[in-house]
Amino acid sequence: MKRALLLLLVVGCVDGVSVLGPTEGDVLQGGRLLSCGSGHSCVIAGGNLQCWGGNGDYELAQPESRPSTTPVGIGGEWTDVAAGYRYTCGISDSVVHCWGSGADGRLGDGRTASSADVSPVALPAPAVQIAAHFDHSCVITDDGALHCWGNNEEGQLTVAGSTSEPRPVAVAPELRFQTVGLGQGHTCAIQTTGALLCWGRNTTGQLGQGEGAPVRITTPSAVGTDTDWDALAVGQDQALAIRLDGTLWAFGLDGNDLEVGSLGLPGIGVYTTPVQVGDADNWRLVATDTFHSCGIRGAGELWCWGQNADGQLALADREPRDLPTRVGTRDDWEAVAVSRFHTCALRRDGTVWCAGANWNGQLGQGDFEARDELTPVLAAPID
Repeated sequence: MKRALLLLLVVGCVDGVSVLGPTEGDVLQGGRLLSCGSGHSCVIAGGNLQCWGGNGDYELAQPESRPSTTPVGIGGEWTDVAAGYRYTCGISDSVVHCWGSGADGRLGDGRTASSADVSPVALPAPAVQIAAHFDHSCVITDDGALHCWGNNEEGQLTVAGSTSEPRPVAVAPELRFQTVGLGQGHTCAIQTTGALLCWGRNTTGQLGQGEGAPVRITTPSAVGTDTDWDALAVGQDQALAIRLDGTLWAFGLDGNDLEVGSLGLPGIGVYTTPVQVGDADNWRLVATDTFHSCGIRGAGELWCWGQNADGQLALADREPRDLPTRVGTRDDWEAVAVSRFHTCALRRDGTVWCAGANWNGQLGQGDFEARDELTPVLAAPID
């Protein structure tokens, strides 16, 4: 499995999206980069960005703060997108732009109020990858440097004595990174050497530092000594990562006394160092958030596990799964993104499909009804 730059997946929407023929209906098509926020989704198709779902803090970049149950376009040519908690960031022309909630400085341009304005974030070099989660954001520039901004109460930005930073700060400037993932209070990243580092909150072992480690670590700390990490996904209190041999590993919180969790391991508990998930060695990518995770294996099989109260596992029921469970029989899935309560996935033909909670219209179905099976996102109306 070749080491590659993993673009974190987030949900969004685009202008001028093509649709399938009349036998398939007006289905959003052409997406290649995908991401899910807490109540909205985004996808990039042919350089165009489209988003749908909640807009209470203008996370759809629309001036009227009402949800959209079908995609709306955000102008520009985009190469990456990350949907966070009530805000969105993306990269256009190698420049990061953010909009939505400005709480904790998560927009990166000094704003702290919510705004529909798609505003640039000043960085010292061209941006290649953007990540967002609850209330902080990070970007990797073309020289491999990592910069982060937003909430720093747990040291997730590595800045001593600061509770938040509304503009980018350099993280371990002597290091170079290939991918980054964010949780709620912690950050993990893979160096270009293949080493995995984590920092920030560590109350449930989410930094992978072993038993007895401090509950807060404000400097990037290696997860073991291995240098064969290839891909990464970080959730609220956990992280999952894929090695070069295609095996999947997890650490952090895996459920509680009442509910199974998102690590895909039997039983529940806290895992303070990486543990292999099953014995498969053909994992291609993985996505995770607070309560569930999904990944793609082999030629394009989709697997999901964790909580399922809103049907977010897309298994045609509302029962949780503590182990990875295959979703359907198709083998043409190319990408998957998850939020706390919904999942979106991309097929090789470019169509986007979503399942789970839908109170903000984040499934893109033109309504607010939850689904427990993947259903194609409707294309934006064509004038």
